[in-house]
Amino acid sequence: MAEVSPFPGIRYNQDKGSDLSAVICPPYDIISPEEQKVYYQKSEYNAIRLEHGMMLPEDTETNNKHTRARDTFNQWLSEHILEADTVPSFYIHEHNFTYQNSRRKRVGLMACLRLETWETKSCSPMKTQYLESRAIGYS
Repeated sequence: MAEVSPFPGIRYNQDKGSDLSAVICPPYDIISPEEQKVYYQKSEYNAIRLEHGMMLPEDTETNNKHTRARDTFNQWLSEHILEADTVPSFYIHEHNFTYQNSRRKRVGLMACLRLETWETKSCSPMKTQYLESRAIGYS
């Protein structure tokens, strides 16, 4: 059986004036290069800089989109743009959006999940669950 527990999350500090609509972005694997540029322009604190950084011609092994994401994350923590919660919690996520002219809502739960080998089959990959739920009409 999967072991699920609360954890102390890291969130945008809304006392710093972060407009959440300007700083969130979709998962990196569905963002086109054009959308990536739009998210970069929305805010200097947009999560795109952590999730799907720009690849630059001068990238090296020690200076690339991954090292820049790490440095940006650490900077945002030190500047209190992002803050760690002090109490372990479960986080409910609700996302309302329009897709193909239809209003949709997705609700999810973020929690800490103990890692196990795939052979235990205690948890399925998210995309597998999503595809299965679409096939039976739950999405």
